[in-house]
Amino acid sequence: MKSLFKKLSVLMVALILAMCVAACGGNTTESGVREQSESETAAPVESDTQSPETVAETESAMAETTEETAAAEETSDSSASIGLFESVEDFIASDMMQEQIATLNESLASSGLTIDIQGEGNTLYYIYTIQDEETASAMDSATLESYLQSQESTLADVADSVKSVVSVDSVTVVVQFLAPDGSELITQEFTF
Repeated sequence: MKSLFKKLSVLMVALILAMCVAACGGNTTESGVREQSESETAAPVESDTQSPETVAETESAMAETTEETAAAEETSDSSASIGLFESVEDFIASDMMQEQIATLNESLASSGLTIDIQGEGNTLYYIYTIQDEETASAMDSATLESYLQSQESTLADVADSVKSVVSVDSVTVVVQFLAPDGSELITQEFTF
């Protein structure tokens, strides 16, 4: 049972990474501008060896880069508030997330767990099925509830990643554990 919780913890971290990768997918322009502006502003200006005209041109270029960075950040902030998707359901249904979910399930194939990630409105569902009957029967709801409470900050990180690409103020994350026959072991809901 302890190894199952280790696998679940690793899975939670993998979910955060998957959500972050998906969430960052829409912000490549901002990153490109930031990388460019950081490299341009990182070059030291040596006014002792440059003519006054060169120093003025360099300072002007740095000011333009700073303005471009500010404009990109402003655009990014406004796009974060509007979101790329109307709902969690749309986000989960996107090709990008469906690929992430398929990859995640492939990596879980030998672990004795499967996961179904669904979206409905502004609710994100993680439905874990424990494939081994013996392991599932050893799970009691108090142990699973305690484990889920210990993962609340991880789930909050997932919700924050989702909120960065979805036009919502809050996200509800529902985690459900099922036995191999589909019977419910526990369902817990978190709102962030």
